[in-house]
Amino acid sequence: MTGHPAADVGVTSPATAGTVDAVTVYWRQHCPYCVRLRWQLRRARLPTREINIWEDKAAAARVRSITGGDETVPTVVIGSVSLVNATLEQTFTAVRAEAPHLAEQGAQHRRRLRDRLACSRHRTFLLVGLALLTGLGWVAVAAVRNRWHRGYAQERAASLRPRLVRALPSALRGC
Repeated sequence: MTGHPAADVGVTSPATAGTVDAVTVYWRQHCPYCVRLRWQLRRARLPTREINIWEDKAAAARVRSITGGDETVPTVVIGSVSLVNATLEQTFTAVRAEAPHLAEQGAQHRRRLRDRLACSRHRTFLLVGLALLTGLGWVAVAAVRNRWHRGYAQERAASLRPRLVRALPSALRGC
């Protein structure tokens, strides 16, 4: 049985020597639970070591020893704690208990990002960039949808340019 949604949390494995430098995630291809957890861990900026059990036979054996014979993924190992089908919250709880320095690294990044967005200059620059991408996206859609309608795409791009040129100097002023 692989990748079922029931969680077996808190399975203790033998203690590993040294400090924990990353969260180890055992995963396999085409597993939606693995995709979601790996994406959430990346978004939380936790350092991870991702190991595909279909490519690494030793890793598959390690997962079987943790889960009692099944290759249930995602299996997360943090120091001496192993989590089978863990959620992000369960993983963070284990990280805070086993390796609080890893949780602090992600928190520092989130604080820097929050402080950057609190600055009106960065927020305005981000909004102008988003408007530019959105506008050019519509231009690309118009050009691809109808090759004979390129006049509209050029006209739309020309109408966006003056607005962006006016918005950029105000975005680059100090906070």
